[in-house]
Amino acid sequence: MKLSHILAGTAAMVALNVPLRAQQVTLNFDDLGQCTGNALTSYGGWLSIANGVSCQTGPFSVVSAQSTDNYLRSAGGMDLTFLNGPVVFNGLYASGYGGFFLDLMSGGNTVYTQSFVAMGSNVLVSPTGYSGPIDRVRVRLYSGYA
Repeated sequence: MKLSHILAGTAAMVALNVPLRAQQVTLNFDDLGQCTGNALTSYGGWLSIANGVSCQTGPFSVVSAQSTDNYLRSAGGMDLTFLNGPVVFNGLYASGYGGFFLDLMSGGNTVYTQSFVAMGSNVLVSPTGYSGPIDRVRVRLYSGYA
């Protein structure tokens, strides 16, 4: 049986305005609050969420003790679109088991791809060597671990 769940969320979301530049964002989702239902299609009116992502309440074994009880969960991938213009993406907190690709998109085109491995603990996946504006983040599973 393959475990291929990826979670986004555990620390505070940081969004800083930088004059004459795109907003800088690190996705952590600590302020999800109480999940309402299992499905989540938007987050705070500024982020559209697709690809079978659900909002979960309660502890999850691979989320660290410092995390909150609410997090986003997906079996294999997430697709997150920024609704209010491009942002500078500083990273995404993730947990789970497997190998993943982080794709940064702008105008429908992939402008950056990076692989990362999650082995049960929270990791901050930060783009290395790319700091341009993006409008979408995609996380894809490329291998799960039994």
